[in-house]
Amino acid sequence: MEITFGDPNEWQKNYIIEILERNKVEKPFLIDCGTEDMVYPFSINLKSLCESLKIPITFISQPGNHDENYWKNSIEQHFLYFKRQLINLTVI
Repeated sequence: MEITFGDPNEWQKNYIIEILERNKVEKPFLIDCGTEDMVYPFSINLKSLCESLKIPITFISQPGNHDENYWKNSIEQHFLYFKRQLINLTVI
């Protein structure tokens, strides 16, 4: 498992909840999770944390699991989201 996920002693510092609570995050990001995905409850908690920390978040949730069918229907929304983010970039 360490080959895939790295040193277990390092996991906590790279845990998204820890990162968000430790750092001031201002850049928007996207969470997309099917309602039947096993991480759906975590995604809901992450969304709530972002809202409480005033982190700009787009949350997409629709019926489905973490599989090809879900993502084939969802990927277009991701492209639109990132297109909007790129359009809103300010060049310094």
